[in-house]
Amino acid sequence: MNSIYRDIFKAVHEGKWLSIEYKNQEDKVTKYWIGIKNIDPVRKILIVDGLHLSQYSLCELNIYIDSI
Repeated sequence: MNSIYRDIFKAVHEGKWLSIEYKNQEDKVTKYWIGIKNIDPVRKILIVDGLHLSQYSLCELNIYIDSI
């Protein structure tokens, strides 16, 4: 099992936030703390509350698991 899937499962199971590095569509890497709200397994998307670490902003995001 891929370690990111294991980390996602653990965060959901324990109800904890997860620290990630996410590559966006412009190939820029962004660091977030995410609180997972929902999972779309068919499209491999996480619906999360994301805390952007350099901007200190909180917003709802749709994150592709393959881009973590």
